[in-house]
Amino acid sequence: MSTDPFSLTVRQQQVLDILITAIDTKGVTPSFQEIADAAHLGSKSGATRVLNALEQRGWIERQHHRARAIRILRRPEDLEAQWLIWSVINGTWWRADQAGYTRVLAEAGRYTRQTALSISGRGRDGWDGTRPPTELPVRLEDVEAAVAMGSEITSAINAHTADQRGRA
Repeated sequence: MSTDPFSLTVRQQQVLDILITAIDTKGVTPSFQEIADAAHLGSKSGATRVLNALEQRGWIERQHHRARAIRILRRPEDLEAQWLIWSVINGTWWRADQAGYTRVLAEAGRYTRQTALSISGRGRDGWDGTRPPTELPVRLEDVEAAVAMGSEITSAINAHTADQRGRA
């Protein structure tokens, strides 16, 4: 077993995924019986054991003696380095380890969500609400989607321009 306090067993990961999906789709956590059924645990006591382990590892917080009172404290993606930081002032990406800037996406540093939010909050003006932020955290997945969309738009514009030239 890993010494990482945030590491999860397959069963714990499965139950955490069930909780996150239920909260994101229905807005409420499932009952212990629903968790046991969805994770094929066999009983509510099995669900209780897994929830206790998730709580001890800091993934969830439970309000004992209240029905469906489970709060997700962190999500798996919070621990993955899949965030980039865009410098609004410089019009560039931050490099890895906060070591300068780059315009090349492949050279941009990857940060965890928490680190990216911390850096952007410490930016020149922070997030005080009176001025636009100077550093923005951006998910890598969103950047890749925007790049793909941008190339599709560029291709469509080029095709339209070529078509217009052919008609003239």
